Amino acid sequence: MENITYPEFDRMVKSIIETNSIKNQLLEMFNEGRITKEMLDELMKNQPNE
Repeated sequence: MENITYPEFDRMVKSIIETNSIKNQLLEMFNEGRITKEMLDELMKNQPNE
């Protein structure tokens, strides 16, 4: 961790936030009934595990 530069750290944090945002949006769509459980599972499978 101590060898990471600030720009690298910043990119990692932004990537994690973006990934979480996408997952939250997918869960919200499922809860609203706009996508099915099968669709949610398939879309979540394609998201990186951060």
